[in-house]
Amino acid sequence: MRQFDETLFVGKEVIHTKFGKGRIISANQSCVSVSFDIGVKDLSIEVAFADGKKMKFTDVPSQNLVEEIINENKAEKQEEERVKKEAAEAKRRAEEEERKTKASKKRNKSGRAIWIKFEGAQDKDRMANIHVVTQNGAPWYVLHYSKRPINVNDGDPFFLAEGVIDDQGKRHQIITARGHLYAFNESNYSPDAWIKEHPWIPSHPWYVVIKDCEVLDASIKHGLKLERVISAVGSETYLATSGLDKDYDYLMHLHNRRAHMMLTETSEEFINHQFDNLVKKYGSKTYKTEL
Repeated sequence: MRQFDETLFVGKEVIHTKFGKGRIISANQSCVSVSFDIGVKDLSIEVAFADGKKMKFTDVPSQNLVEEIINENKAEKQEEERVKKEAAEAKRRAEEEERKTKASKKRNKSGRAIWIKFEGAQDKDRMANIHVVTQNGAPWYVLHYSKRPINVNDGDPFFLAEGVIDDQGKRHQIITARGHLYAFNESNYSPDAWIKEHPWIPSHPWYVVIKDCEVLDASIKHGLKLERVISAVGSETYLATSGLDKDYDYLMHLHNRRAHMMLTETSEEFINHQFDNLVKKYGSKTYKTEL
């Protein structure tokens, strides 16, 4: 940024669109004090002199010089912002790679990643369902996320857990669907057409496309409660707690503020067995997304 020179400003005559003629009596890097007939005004250099819309020097050389200074400073600020953004993006990508590496190590213990996707509050009496959007004239069944779900690979199995509040005000996560996912990639960002149709999407703009899924043909309250899984499987519910001695309360709150978590094959087997029984009782609907 150009070195500030007070002599370029002090003593010079200016014309302000509102205050009329005045003379600069002092200046610093960011503002000038101007004596007008109505009194002294402190004005921002960049705001007052920008494009000559509010204030100009009465002599052309001074006006040209201040505009040159403003443009140079603006260009340097833009370059600083660009460098900052690039550094931030590089840091984000490095952190993502680190998370991918950690997740891969967990995944490789069993050779698979099994996800449970947590949805927000729903009406317990609403029918279990999967969110659908339209892309290229065809229905796409998708899961939405507030952050990039970078570790989702093609063919990963998933269970959908929908949040509800019962008549006693107690919160539950209830599993209502199961299926498989397509891999996430950086282009999986919701288009404007989806946002127009679903105003909540900007808070969860990233998505993963569901390859196939089976949804319980019943209201959400009839699905499989997560607490039943935790009661039966304990610390083997989640891959993150596998082999650890974690109590029920800890496991029940572990999913808070998380979009999804990895399950163990032990919990997958238990959930599938219970879900099979629910399908026999209530029936199910199947959906597929063709990319």
